[in-house]
Amino acid sequence: MLFINSLRFVGGQNIGFALALQLCIFAANAADSDIIYQIVLSASNQQLLGSVCQNEITSKAFDLPENARWVGSEPFVDTASGSSCIHYRKTLSSNKSTRYFDAAQHRGVTVSSLDAVLPCAKSTKRYRGRIQITLDKGAQVSLPGKRVATNEFELLDRPCGWSSVLVYGEIIERTLNFGESKIRIAMPTALSNEHQQKLMSWLNSGLNALALAYGSLPLPETQLLIFPVGKNREAVPWGQAMRGGGDAVHLYVDETKSLLELNDDWVLVHELSHLLHPYMMGADGWLSEGIASYYQNVLRARSGLLTNIQAWEKLDAGFQRGEKQFTPGVRLYENTRNLMRQRQYMRVYWSGAAIALIGDVKLRQASGGNMSLDKLLKEIAACCLPTTRRRWQAKDLILRFDEISGTKIFSQLYNDYVMHAEFPTLSDIYEDLGVQRTDSGLRFNTGGEGLRDSIMN
Repeated sequence: MLFINSLRFVGGQNIGFALALQLCIFAANAADSDIIYQIVLSASNQQLLGSVCQNEITSKAFDLPENARWVGSEPFVDTASGSSCIHYRKTLSSNKSTRYFDAAQHRGVTVSSLDAVLPCAKSTKRYRGRIQITLDKGAQVSLPGKRVATNEFELLDRPCGWSSVLVYGEIIERTLNFGESKIRIAMPTALSNEHQQKLMSWLNSGLNALALAYGSLPLPETQLLIFPVGKNREAVPWGQAMRGGGDAVHLYVDETKSLLELNDDWVLVHELSHLLHPYMMGADGWLSEGIASYYQNVLRARSGLLTNIQAWEKLDAGFQRGEKQFTPGVRLYENTRNLMRQRQYMRVYWSGAAIALIGDVKLRQASGGNMSLDKLLKEIAACCLPTTRRRWQAKDLILRFDEISGTKIFSQLYNDYVMHAEFPTLSDIYEDLGVQRTDSGLRFNTGGEGLRDSIMN
């Protein structure tokens, strides 16, 4: 593997910064063989200078990051590798615009994304390769993908445009091992030791809850980014699962909250639950968000973060919020595709969660307890994770669920509640579970406790 300690551009000018990242990416397919990206980032003046090297190369083969420009008109031969290189330059800037993102930028770190710093090969529209990084003393970096050595990462074969986060500067990265899975947790060093330890305890609780879906974590390696936002009404005001270059969960946290308050929040387990299945199309968010909304309560009950009764009450409260947003005559897939404009989040999320509950109950009943949504997702993890080059459609996952279970349970639910304008009917399922809505809240009857406990315990 070629590794260059500095970049020398046309004219012999040597480029150096107080903070330098040098990245060498070797693509793994024939179309992009022997490609090397060499990047120098400056945290102080927000400048990026980079090179793309290959045996035969032209700038026309790559799409530049936004606001970047090629430097020089002719390829320059790198004497160390014998490869031809083309160079580019850009001024780094925030490629997000939330107040939480802006707060993170002032914690001694710079936050960017892969597509903001790396040219993308036009032939494949994907990043795949190995990134080797050198840093000045005191600086750290966190990237998605697999860490293969100190400051060396391998990206998964995924499209360039998928969301990702690259963080460098005053951060600390810790690795937690859960069986065969690794979680790389990055947070700013500006956090006090007390806050760091508290957040690590909180993250451990969430990861332990996720493992209770079927006994292990779903992915071999995950990047988990924690950005403190200071005092906030909510413990975790925002979170997102991302799949660009690898699997990641990105969380903004009020670090001043107590551990009890953090554990009482649902966002961490919700976002982690997205990792239980392949990356879904945005137009099918009813399924991905529905599974996460269901498991955010089920897994917290299994781990002791909620009581069983609390979990059922939270599920039912969510279903009622979804029912209130339901518009007669409008199908679920239409609400999902217009979600950003119509903002009917409760209708979409909790319709999906109701479908997850109904499917889970029906599976357990039809199989005598031998099959469940947990077991379906375990099989999905074994066959289809990590996600590679494409996002899945809901119908793909639904068909795989039916194939694994040997039933038509989920395809029937899809036809009944996604393709038709009806909120999922819960009355029969509630009767089987021994759950009854009353004016004073839920009542739990005898006869369904075995089924209820099999889900929550």
